[in-house]
Amino acid sequence: MNTASLIANSGIQFIDIPLNLGDSSPAPRLRFEYVEQDDPEADRVYLVIPHQLENGRYVSRLDLNVEAFMTDGTIDESKILPETLQYLREDHLITIQGRDALNVLEGVWLPLPYFRTDHYHANPRKLLPGPQSWARMYLGKIPTTERTENSNYTHKLVLAFDTRCDDEDNPQINHTNYLIPDSRDQQSGERFVCATHEDANGYFLSQKREWLEEVLVKNQKRVPRQLANEQHYLLHMGLYMTLLKLLGQAGGFPVITMQDNALGRSLDINLVLDVGNSRTCGLVLENTARERPAELALTDARRLKIRELWNPTQSNSQPFDMKLAFMETSFGKAEGLSDEYLFRWPSLVRVGPEATRYGIIFGDNQPLNGVFEMTSSSPKRYLWDTHRRSKPWGYFSENAELLQRSAASLPLAHRFTTDGRLLTKANQQALAEGKPPYATMQEPLFSRSSLMTLALTEILLQTLCYINSYEFRQERAEEGVPRRLRRIVLTCPTAMPKTERIKLRECAADALQALREYYGENYKLIAPELEIIPDYEQLAEQDKDQEQVPQNLRELRENYNPQRLKTHWSYDEATCSQLVFLYNEIVHRFGSENAPLLFETMGRHRAGNADGRKSLMVASVDIGGGTTDLMIGHYEYEPGAVTSLFPNPIFWEGFNLAGDQILKKLIEECVLPQIAQEARRLGAQRSGSVLYSLFGPYQHSDSEAKRTRKKLFAAQIATVIAQGMLNQITTYPDQVRQVAFDEFFEEHEAPIPAVIDYINEGFRQVGAVGFDIRLMSWEVSPTEINYKAIRNVIGTMLRDLCGIISQYGCDYVLLSGRPSTLPVILDMFLENLPVPPDRIVPMNRIRVATATHFWYPFSDLHEFTIKDPKTCVSVGAAIALLSEIGHLSGFRLDTRLLSARMTSTADYIGLLTDGQPPRVKKDHLLVIPDTDTSTEPLHEFDLTGVADTFIGMRQMATERWIATPLYKIEFASDRAKALLMPKLPLKLRVRRANAREKEKLTLANLQTIPDPKTGKDIPALQLSLCTLIDPHGHWLDTGNFHLDPYIN
Repeated sequence: MNTASLIANSGIQFIDIPLNLGDSSPAPRLRFEYVEQDDPEADRVYLVIPHQLENGRYVSRLDLNVEAFMTDGTIDESKILPETLQYLREDHLITIQGRDALNVLEGVWLPLPYFRTDHYHANPRKLLPGPQSWARMYLGKIPTTERTENSNYTHKLVLAFDTRCDDEDNPQINHTNYLIPDSRDQQSGERFVCATHEDANGYFLSQKREWLEEVLVKNQKRVPRQLANEQHYLLHMGLYMTLLKLLGQAGGFPVITMQDNALGRSLDINLVLDVGNSRTCGLVLENTARERPAELALTDARRLKIRELWNPTQSNSQPFDMKLAFMETSFGKAEGLSDEYLFRWPSLVRVGPEATRYGIIFGDNQPLNGVFEMTSSSPKRYLWDTHRRSKPWGYFSENAELLQRSAASLPLAHRFTTDGRLLTKANQQALAEGKPPYATMQEPLFSRSSLMTLALTEILLQTLCYINSYEFRQERAEEGVPRRLRRIVLTCPTAMPKTERIKLRECAADALQALREYYGENYKLIAPELEIIPDYEQLAEQDKDQEQVPQNLRELRENYNPQRLKTHWSYDEATCSQLVFLYNEIVHRFGSENAPLLFETMGRHRAGNADGRKSLMVASVDIGGGTTDLMIGHYEYEPGAVTSLFPNPIFWEGFNLAGDQILKKLIEECVLPQIAQEARRLGAQRSGSVLYSLFGPYQHSDSEAKRTRKKLFAAQIATVIAQGMLNQITTYPDQVRQVAFDEFFEEHEAPIPAVIDYINEGFRQVGAVGFDIRLMSWEVSPTEINYKAIRNVIGTMLRDLCGIISQYGCDYVLLSGRPSTLPVILDMFLENLPVPPDRIVPMNRIRVATATHFWYPFSDLHEFTIKDPKTCVSVGAAIALLSEIGHLSGFRLDTRLLSARMTSTADYIGLLTDGQPPRVKKDHLLVIPDTDTSTEPLHEFDLTGVADTFIGMRQMATERWIATPLYKIEFASDRAKALLMPKLPLKLRVRRANAREKEKLTLANLQTIPDPKTGKDIPALQLSLCTLIDPHGHWLDTGNFHLDPYIN
């Protein structure tokens, strides 16, 4: 890489440079020599760079007269004036090998002297003494497992630049020193070069001396013995100079140019996000001014790349975990005032592998006294929870002294209220309601719902960084033009409650606004007209009367009124999977011009079809981490120069029963019992009761330390082993295998000692002599796992869904989502046969590539099928978006029926039963459809206060249909609770306010209660949105498992 460009004012930008610095390269053998020269009068030691004369003697380069230096940096000894020379003793020379500098300075952020070329000087190599503070570097080894075949690269150098440009006429940072590029540099396209030569970076080194000293102290154990045995005052500078020269010779420092947006142009980027409970998947699509041929439309799509910030050599472009961790981001030593502006990554949290990895690595330093919360299994699980937390949020820091710090000190925290709402938005609402404004947040008691805003802030920051990176721009036309975010598409589960669908998109809007406020008016990377699709304010509008909505293509033609239809459909996950299948079939198998052949060959005639043509009925079952969704879509087409498809939703459903519940059941049935069995073998008494004490539900006597260890066990050990078991039965579906503890953790961070000790000591105390979970092996039996965990959890549900599918005469059944790759899932569909066997299509078996053509954005070379079905949702959403904005040629989707007809499935609402999965019994129904005349709902019910009261919803009339939690009945305040508790049980009535807002319930009585202290009525009870029944939270956040304490 000879040159690389940066976009001015595009935040922190990274440039990755792979290098060969292995033993076979010249780099480790490079030698750098210097002398430490005392100055007793100034009480200082100076670093002197020696020059060896032709006679073999050494002199200081500083003693050489100017005339002896040539323009190319070499020295003409014939022009040296002898009277200026003072010879250096050879035994005073300190020699540093290149490999020594590598070993000591790997894995830390270092300052970097990237200076502007002085094109006014006669010497073209002349550099100005700055900018001094805008560049940094990080060098890391490439793990052997990540090195590509036939590649000799051993290291990756990451250059980081803060692209902020100061105003030359009104500087905010460059008051006295040239610290960052200014507006003149930006406008004139200046060139910047790394000053690897000592003649150019002397002043820079003197300014960074303390930083380099701290690095050496931190890595003192890496210093080789021959250097550590003697006292060297400037070894930190010598090592750094050696590294600079080594990297310079290896080609690590390209010429940097700064691109200016002088013409005000930018290219629009669309972001498609499938935010899941367990994992999130993103695609980046660049707008073009022209239509693309349908078969090429997605070849330019790029996977969203998430970069780790504590180890920036690591980046990930696959679906990433949604575990969230509050983390401080540091790019090296703080350097004073400039650090308030430079290298500030404003996000409070990390997501993906980084959050998981460092949550484990630093977990042993995390206090177990419960002072702070630092992690969450997934913010999407808690979109309903707007209550402020009782414990504040803290953050992980590389500096152990800061582990007890509140997250209030992180950069963006002051933009939010105490409970996590966007401050400006909360104050606007307070003003409208005549309330006083909110004060700046002092203690971060952010609600779990607000964590989605923080997570999306991080994801959006990563997106903005990536789309303006040199890596992204160099592959496309107009490399020097900035990219800005224009649209964000957010998918959601098919039957997700409307309130949560709105909340998800509102969190995205708040995240964008927080970034706009942080960066100020000059931040041009977010389009002022940016759309969040679908818009949360449109989603909040009342649903249309279905009697006024066209039911099929024929009615759409005959009675189409644009005012009756919404602008966007909800981009539900199951439909998105269907679009991937149909796009692949039409465009890449039959060909766009032959689209009618697919319908004529695979479809059938149906009553009501337009023009008597055949249509397709496609069912898709999407099994994710948190939900399982069914969509039955009816597809008609209109032939022509461009074939238009008309998807029409016929039946849709969703349950909170999916991968997370399978994983939990697997831990309860197969992982934990084998731990107890091993303890019994080693002599443990009451191993079942110990297992219950260690990993069962919370007890009032549990300390905060114990609860923290239970949570860490679930995250660091139990889920890793359970997921490893699922991987084993997928790879070896017919084999019973013994898998050792270490084998499960080959690709995962080892659990921290505190968790290991928690388990081991628990069983040793009851007689398990020498018990050590790390020495265990687990029997992995596909038959046992299939029946005890997978069929036990979702078998009945899938059988019911197959029954629904068979009633609609579907042509295809598509299986998507990561759990759908488990062999037993396909077996269950084949057992129930909702369609002929050859029409049951696991999405991970669809061929999406040939030897010469790869259209699927998540396919790598030599991968001809969809490796991870999780990616189907984002790819399907991208297809729909490209069609909607007119960027597909030869393929059209008309989503007006999807927009108009998809409404809530909350037809029957009532009191939830205990147990899993939750249900609503017939005699507990509170609200029913007007069309059901055979059922009598409860007029009122008793609120006893003995246990929490939950209200749930279901679509079908049968009471065995799985219900979804929707509301929790709560006291409106502690005062209301004190007044009402003596009056229990209470008679309570609930009603549906509007038939077109199925999920919206109101209390018909007990809305207020008189307060004798004030003589005024105060709110009494409230219906709070709640889609998770466990009062303590999701099992991944609590470590609570359902166990029998009496089984030994």
